[in-house]
Formats: sequence, structure tokens, C-alpha cells
Amino acid sequence: MDKHIIPLKASLFKTLNLVGITLILSVLLITNIQAAIAESDGGPEDIVEKSLELWNTGNMALADELYTSDFKFHLVDQVKPEIVGIEVLKGYVDFLRTAYPDLKYTSEEMIVSGDKVIMLMNFSGTNTGPRGGMPPTGKTVEVSSVMISRIDEGKIAESWAYTNMASVYRQLGFTLTPPSEQK
Repeated sequence: MDKHIIPLKASLFKTLNLVGITLILSVLLITNIQAAIAESDGGPEDIVEKSLELWNTGNMALADELYTSDFKFHLVDQVKPEIVGIEVLKGYVDFLRTAYPDLKYTSEEMIVSGDKVIMLMNFSGTNTGPRGGMPPTGKTVEVSSVMISRIDEGKIAESWAYTNMASVYRQLGFTLTPPSEQK
């Protein structure tokens, strides 16, 4: 056997091993990068941020995509303090969009803690439609809100929202009158 063939085979074997290891490492690296991208595209803050589209556009298909069917919405300091179920949520979105057709929610800041997302957001809109039994005022409202959303299996399962409703009503032109003294 030729003495040059054996070193060539050994050298070729080492080269093929290095190529193989490099390919395996490349595949693992690409897989990890893809997983990180997928996670960042569908993380809790992305889900909550995308939920603002439902409120801003009225696209009800987003409700089915982003919320669980048994979603619970706790409205702190509101006349109707709790909304349960995705269909009731859709009705509430429609109610707000009727009262404020140009409504706009914008996210100012988000903090993620485990399965919860805390969002400071702004609401603005012009009251050109009825708001329950109240006629439209034609006035524009701007108010900050805080919402805490709990994510379960990639969907919003529960939210707590606080909006300073006294500020909303004041901007709509309502006044707060203290109760009169009883004599």
C-alpha cells in the first residue's frame, strides 16, 4: 500500500469530521435562533400589544385569536365591574367604539412578570355616539389607564383595568355634585 494514501485518508477523515461537526453546530445554532425569534414574536407583551388593535380597529377576529373563550375582564371603578366571556367582550368593544368611533389606545410602558403583563396606556377618543343611556357630547377625552393582563397558553385569560372615570366624565362635561344635606 502506498504510504501517502494512509495520511490522505486520515486527513480526509478529520476534515469530514470537522465539516460534520460544523454542520451540526450550525443547525443547532439556527434552531436556537429561530426559537428565540418565535418566542419574541409571541411573547406575553406582544400578545397584549396586539390586543390594542382589537380596540383601535374593531376587528373582532382578533378577539378570537388573542383571548380565551372564558376571558374575564375586571373593570375597576366602572358601572359594570366585570365582563365574562369573549362574546360579552366583543359587545363591550362595540359599545366603546360606538361611543368613541375614533378611539385610540396606545401603550406607553409594559412590564412582564411571569404570566402577567402590566401596561400603562393612554386612551383618547371623541364622544360622538351614545354611551349607554347618555347622549353624545361631542367632546374629546384623553386619559391614562393601567391594565394588568394574565396570559394562559398564549392567550389573554384575564385582565384588570383601571381608568379614572371621574376624569372621563369631567372631560365629557359632567360635574360631580355632592349630596345635599338632609334636614
